[in-house]
Amino acid sequence: MTKQEYNRKPVLAPEDIRIATMYGRLYCVQVDRVALQLHMYRFYRDAVVPQGSLPIFSSHVAISVVDNVLLVHQTDSQVVLLYDILTDPRGPISAPLPLLLRGAPSPAASSSSNTGKGSRRPLSTAEATIYGKGWVFINPDLVLDHMHGLLWRVRLDLEAVAASSSNLPSLLSFLQRRRFDAPKAKELSLIVIKSMIIERRSLRLIASAMDVVTASYAQATRPSSGTGGSGYQPMNKSTAVSSGGITLSAGPRAGSQSSSNPVGKAMSKSKIVEIEQDAETVSDAESIISSEIEEAPLTSSQEQTSAPSSSRVLSREGSKGITMESSTSNSSSLLASGLQGLRMGLPAPYISPDDVLQSVFLAIEEEMCTDSTFYVAAIVEYMRSTAKENVRVPPGLQALMVQLLGRDERYHELRQFVAGKLIDPSRTVALQLLDVGTNDRETRKLGMEMLRLLHAHCDYVKLLLQDGRLLEGLRYIRQNKVDTIPPALFLEAAANSNDIEKLASVFRFCLDFLPGFQQTPDFNLYSSRLNQQCIVGSGC
Repeated sequence: MTKQEYNRKPVLAPEDIRIATMYGRLYCVQVDRVALQLHMYRFYRDAVVPQGSLPIFSSHVAISVVDNVLLVHQTDSQVVLLYDILTDPRGPISAPLPLLLRGAPSPAASSSSNTGKGSRRPLSTAEATIYGKGWVFINPDLVLDHMHGLLWRVRLDLEAVAASSSNLPSLLSFLQRRRFDAPKAKELSLIVIKSMIIERRSLRLIASAMDVVTASYAQATRPSSGTGGSGYQPMNKSTAVSSGGITLSAGPRAGSQSSSNPVGKAMSKSKIVEIEQDAETVSDAESIISSEIEEAPLTSSQEQTSAPSSSRVLSREGSKGITMESSTSNSSSLLASGLQGLRMGLPAPYISPDDVLQSVFLAIEEEMCTDSTFYVAAIVEYMRSTAKENVRVPPGLQALMVQLLGRDERYHELRQFVAGKLIDPSRTVALQLLDVGTNDRETRKLGMEMLRLLHAHCDYVKLLLQDGRLLEGLRYIRQNKVDTIPPALFLEAAANSNDIEKLASVFRFCLDFLPGFQQTPDFNLYSSRLNQQCIVGSGC
């Protein structure tokens, strides 16, 4: 602790120490009110190790942990600082955000919707007071207002965090670690990447953003393994955070008979105590699971983080920052939902290459068609990041790059990309090369060669026939022992050429190398046609 000049023996108050579980790791958080810092200590089995300090800007603070995010409530200025311990450097992930309150869903909305997205009753005067004198912050994300008999639960507003963050790669890294509202985190991540390309941010920044999302996806799709005692896999599945800034679930007022809070009539003060005890039970279950994570590698059923599950997915009210939402959940549903969230994995916000293709590059194709140079450069940066993580790129993305390069007649660069294996061989890419190659012979030749190497026999032979290379097609199917192409394809092409010698050569080839050809209708048809042409030619 930092010592003051007039007080050489500082006193450590009980409220200056909090225990926090983040990403499966157990921490002691100490508030140094003189130095305005949060000192972090991590607990191991046989040691307690300092983990550094985080800056705070007020001596009046309170601590919450929501979805593995450390929230520092500046109670005097009524704003909240958000820290992600995996972020480097360790600074706030966004600008300070305000704390907002939400009323509990109305009884009709609660009975008709499991998500709590219906209408909400208005807050009373006591409920609308932020950071009141009776507020007591309880691990990990609860606030007990013992003066008014209210219990709040804190939740995150990911839209507000995204809107107030200036470091986009760090923001993407933060969003990729969120689990409670994973669909919203994934949607925001795609919007951030798309906006960076449309606004033509620096390629270095775009490359950093691509590296973040690709690394997250690659780590999530690899087989899970132990982390050498760290007790945390960055891409594990976690329980709950709603899409509100910081949401606090408030229980009904104890013993209140106010008509503005109809649920309060059915609950007593003892029921609030039960909710508090249940929340602590969930926290105890989390500590047990966290200790098990420290002792053994994570499995699919154990990949859970420390934040307790909310009793319902809470609705979003704009992007104004930290939100407090009241809940009509009773104690048993709170406990049951919390334990269920610990046992079951929630969706993850990972972004697959198909997501990037459909939701980013194809979505902005019309806006970027006037400047395909930057568009192609962004695609190249993404393909570089996937190659670095050994993630396979969908052929549609490579075909899109071929189309863009062909549109600008950048055939030399296109051939270099193919030769350098930046564009992988695939049937989709080969057909796109053929389409682009209508104006460039070398590119068309490259597409045909790719089909041949891929053993796309039918497509390759049809192209040979289109070019009039009939005998070369016959040699190809003989050398590669292709038996899936009907002989009628060659016979018809030879007949359309009006060359009796070519038709006779193809017919003889079918007799010699295709077993059972004499029993097919094609034999009768083309043998009679050959006889007629020989008679007309009077010399055959």
